[in-house]
Order: sequence, then structure tokens, then C-alpha cells
Amino acid sequence: MLYDKSRHIFGLWLARGAIKEAQEAVIVEGQMDCLTAHQYGFKNVVATSGTALTEEHLKLLKRYTSNIVLAFDMDQAGVLAADRAIALGGQANLNIRVLHLPNGKDPDEFIRHHATDWPEVVSQARSIMDYYYELLKPRLLSEKIEERKTATARFLKMISQLASVVERDYWLKELAKTLHLEVQLLYDDLAKLEKPQSPLASDAPMNSMSQIKPADLLLAWLIKFPNLLESLNEELEPDFFSDPRAGQFYKNLIVYYNKNRQIDGQTIDYPEFISWLKANAGELSNQLIAYIDSLFLLVDKDLAEATLEESLGEISRLAKVIKRAFWQQRLAIISHKIAELEKSRELSEQKRDLEINMLLGEAEDLSQKLRALDN
Repeated sequence: MLYDKSRHIFGLWLARGAIKEAQEAVIVEGQMDCLTAHQYGFKNVVATSGTALTEEHLKLLKRYTSNIVLAFDMDQAGVLAADRAIALGGQANLNIRVLHLPNGKDPDEFIRHHATDWPEVVSQARSIMDYYYELLKPRLLSEKIEERKTATARFLKMISQLASVVERDYWLKELAKTLHLEVQLLYDDLAKLEKPQSPLASDAPMNSMSQIKPADLLLAWLIKFPNLLESLNEELEPDFFSDPRAGQFYKNLIVYYNKNRQIDGQTIDYPEFISWLKANAGELSNQLIAYIDSLFLLVDKDLAEATLEESLGEISRLAKVIKRAFWQQRLAIISHKIAELEKSRELSEQKRDLEINMLLGEAEDLSQKLRALDN
């Protein structure tokens, strides 16, 4: 059975007792946030392994408490999660609040530097609607009509997701006071709304370069400037690539470069490389050849005029993206194993806790590597 993040909550097995005792669960965005919280003694913290808060998550938590605090990074993804929490929380009859961390810090960073302040910050978490109202209020009061119009539409969409008629009525009246409008006008606008959508969702198109996979772009840079393998070889392993073709190409590229140092500073020649590959790497699949072709075409199309100076920053950035994805995938696998152990009835509770703690130790090692990427 594949691991489904929508059905499991990272750390719930260890946090369940503390959640019952505190009658409150704090949900953070990632495993690192959760691990750090537990390390500093805040045991009622769990993670969704991303911002995709689901009905299944809330059903699991409702077994232990009806009080939920969202401690997400309130960027666009976090706002989307809070947006969804309004509808889900209302349906499940849960009391959901939003925790706001100062200076845009995430829970992991905040706890490591201000652990003693964490309980107070959690206690000051505000209801989701209060949070949104204060977030949008400057624009609701703006002298620019377009800003007021957009902010009003966003808040009306939030109100439309409330299950309680009493709450809807309260917030429509508050909005009417702020806008100096008759409340009936807002009721009319609310009735016109179609199916609720996220208030801060963006449909902005991506440019062509942004649609290229990080691994493909990094390998294209290495074809263009193979001497960059000198430093990259020590920090990026073939297994880090999620696409086996990328890992295989990268591995062979390292061997080819080490045996042909005369290419240092020159773009790799396609015919020579393919000829060498066929002679030294055994039988090649059509899929691998097609993939290599696409990389060389990428060099010709998008990197033809690129300079070595431009490549340095890009190589470093792309390597971090690839390593981050690999280590996060490893964390997800550990999370899956923990979820399976939590469901298992074949082990004693002592044995189960021992294995979970061992996995949490591995997860902490990966978390430290991920934190190092940001330093």
C-alpha cells in the first residue's frame, strides 16, 4: 500500500497523550517543525507533512481534541491550508485557530531560538476569521477602490465557507461596518458567489525556463560547463536524482569527465560523448538516449549564450533543490514507516515506541541536513 499523506499525521503516535492532556493539538507544516518541537518538550505538536490539511487529518485529531492550532508558514501555501481549514473545521465542529509567528519565522526556527516564548505564542493564536479580517483590513480601508473591491471579494469568499449561520451573520455585519455599507448588499453579493475558491490563489503562467525540471537544468549546465563537476561531484550523488535516467547520465558524465580532462572549460561534444558512452556503459536504452538528446537540445536552446559566471549561482541553487527534494523524500519514507508502526498490532507498545524513536533519530539527522541548506 502506498503512503498517503492525506490519511496520516506525522508524530501523532507520540503526541496523542500530550494532546489529550492539553486538550489542544498544534499542527505544523513539516516534519522538521514537529521534530524540533518534540525535542524542546512541546509534545502536543504534529505535522501534516505539507500544507494539505485534509478531512482525514481532522478526523484523526478529533479522537483526542476539538481544539486545533494551525502553525503554518502563512505564505500563499499556508493561507491556502488555512482557507481549507475553515470549511473542514466547520463541518467537523472543531475550534481552529491560527498561530502567527513574528518576523515570518517558521516553527522550527522560532522554537530553536525562542523556546520559552512558544507556549505564550500558542496561547495567543487567533480564530481563522479574526486572522483573515486583520490581514485584509488595511485593504478594506484603502482609498483605492480596486483594492477595497478585491479585499471585499476575498473576505466574502471566506465567509461563504463558514458552516455556521451565526458566524456568517456576525462577519457580514462586521464587514458592512468597515465598508460603511448596508449589510443586505453584502448578503446579496454572498448569494451570487459560486463554489468557494482560495482567496489568494494565483493562475499566473510560468515562463518556459521555470517549467524545466531542476535536475534537467542542472545537467544541462554541466554539459555546458563540465569543469563545474570538480566541486559538485563531492556534494551531489547520483542517487539524489529522482529520475533514474538523470542519475545514470550524471554518473556516466562524472566518469567521462575524469577520463577526458582535456574537455575542461569546453562544452561536451555530443557525438564524442555518445560514442564513448556506447563503448563504455554497455547497452543503452532508447529512453536514456532520448533523455540525453533532450539535455543537449536544452543546452542549445536555452543556454547557448550563457556565461560561466551565470552558471555558478544556478548550479549551487539547483543542487540545493535536488538535495532538498531527496532528503524530504527520505523523510516521507520514514513518516510512512512511522505511520505503519502506529497502525501495527503485531508489536508490543514498548517495541513499537523503540522503533519509532529510532526512526525519529534518522529523521532528525535528515532534518539537520535540510536546515544546513538554509545556512
